[in-house]
Amino acid sequence: MIEEFLQLRLDQALATCRQRWGLGGIAVASIVVASALSTLWSTSAEGAAIMLLASAIGAVVAISTSGSHLGAAVVAFVTLQWLAFSGGTTGPRVIGVALCLFVFHGLLALMAAVPHTAAIDGRVLRRWATRSVSVAAATGAVWGLIVVFEGRRTSGNEFLTVAGLVAIAAVLVSVRSTYAAWWRIPDRRAGVTGSGTRPSGRGSTTS
Repeated sequence: MIEEFLQLRLDQALATCRQRWGLGGIAVASIVVASALSTLWSTSAEGAAIMLLASAIGAVVAISTSGSHLGAAVVAFVTLQWLAFSGGTTGPRVIGVALCLFVFHGLLALMAAVPHTAAIDGRVLRRWATRSVSVAAATGAVWGLIVVFEGRRTSGNEFLTVAGLVAIAAVLVSVRSTYAAWWRIPDRRAGVTGSGTRPSGRGSTTS
């Protein structure tokens, strides 16, 4: 049973395309960074090393079995590290941990959508990267507003809070719409649209 499992994983690794290796490496790195941000400043070097190793192994297993719930378990494990060792701080490290977990979860979902032998289309990767940057920017902006209000000891104002969040959402929707329109510009030389499909016309035939 164990030999068959190991052989299956070996065959899968040999058949995996280079792009997936790269995306998997980024996902593992993001989990390791999140674990480091959660533990290195709050526990011993030995304890941090154990947590880093366990997080990395869990990330590798989750990536090799994409489509399962192991990815969620790895995210929960790193989240528990943060709650146990960070003391509940809301400093810059919490943004780093959150964004690293976001990258890991997003890449895992992206890789689960295609077979491990297939490469993801470049347009899909660019769209995913653009949306991820938008989420990261919005997260950083909201955290920055909180820090400013806390530093000034400003009392809360529900109207200003809602107005600020609506403004950030409007900017993100505008940016997304701009990029979406840009990706849909047809390539007239190739006769294809930005989505990679050939427009139907009089010359098209059906089988």
